[in-house]
Amino acid sequence: MPAGPGRANIYASVALAGFFLASCAETKFLPPSPEIRQRLAVTSVRSLPDVQPSEPQAPVEGAGRAALTGAGQGAAIGFLTGAVACAGGPLLCGLGVVAGAAFAVVGAPIGAIVGAARAHSAQDVRIADASLRAALGQLRPSAMLRDKIVAAAREKTRYDLRPEEAPLGKAQQDLNGHDLASVMELAVSQIELVSAGRIDPESSLMIIAEIRLKDRASGAELYQRKWAYLGKQQKYFDMAAQNGALLRRELQTGIDRLADRIVFDLLITSAPERKVDGRPGDVWTIEAPELKASPISPAVPGPSKSTSSS
Repeated sequence: MPAGPGRANIYASVALAGFFLASCAETKFLPPSPEIRQRLAVTSVRSLPDVQPSEPQAPVEGAGRAALTGAGQGAAIGFLTGAVACAGGPLLCGLGVVAGAAFAVVGAPIGAIVGAARAHSAQDVRIADASLRAALGQLRPSAMLRDKIVAAAREKTRYDLRPEEAPLGKAQQDLNGHDLASVMELAVSQIELVSAGRIDPESSLMIIAEIRLKDRASGAELYQRKWAYLGKQQKYFDMAAQNGALLRRELQTGIDRLADRIVFDLLITSAPERKVDGRPGDVWTIEAPELKASPISPAVPGPSKSTSSS
C-alpha cells in the first residue's frame, strides 16, 4: 500500500535526521581492548632504529638576498589583495586589481627595507644551520622514548614494561623466567624542525611516534597507534645558539610529553579519544583504530589504518 503524504513526510524527516547525524559524526580513536591489555601485564619494549631527521630549512643569507625576499613578500601581498577581490565579481575585481597593484608598488620597497634590516649574515646562517644539523643528528629519540615510557608505566600503572636491549626472538620468557606474551615496538618515525619565514624564521619541533603491539610468538599485530607532538614556536637562531641547546631541551620536552600520553592512551584510559587538530605544545593522536557509529547501528571498532612499516 503506497505511503500517504503524512507517512512520506515522516520518512523524509527520518532520512534528513539520519543525514544530519551522520554529517555531524566525529572521528574517535579507540584504546586497546581489555583482552589486549591482559596480554601486556609483562611486556618487552623494543625501540626500532631511528629515522634520519629531516634537514632544517636554512634562512636566506645576507642583506641582499633578504631584501629580495622581503620585496617579493611585499609585492605578493598586493597581488593577493587583487586576487581576493576578484572573487566578489567584475566590479570588485577591477577595483581590487588597481588597489593590489598599488599595494604591490608600495609593499615591494617596504618589504626590501624590512628584509634587509632583519637579515642575518651568511656566516651566522651557516653556523646556525650546522648547529641544528649536528644536534638533530646526535639524538637517539627512539631509545629515549622507550626509556621514558617504561619509567612512566612503572610510576603510573601496574604494567611491567621491560626495555629490550637486544631482540629476544620468539622466546616466551626473558632471562629471569617472566612470561612475555607480547612485545611493544616503538619508533620515532619523523623528527623535523618546521619553520615559518625565510629571513628570521620562527621554528617548531615536530615529532611523530608510532607504537605497534605484537604477539611475540606469531608476530601478529594486535594494535597500532601514532601520535604527534608540536613544540612551541621559537626563533630559529635561538634554537641554534649554544650548539642547539634550546633544540635539545625542546626534544626532551617532546619525548616526555609523548611518553606520558602514550602510557595514558595504551594502559590507562578506556574512553575513545576525539580526533583533534593539534596545537603547539600538545600531543595528539593522528592514527589509530577508529570507533564507527551510525544512527541505526551500535558503535563497533573499525580496522586499523594501514601505515608504512617502521
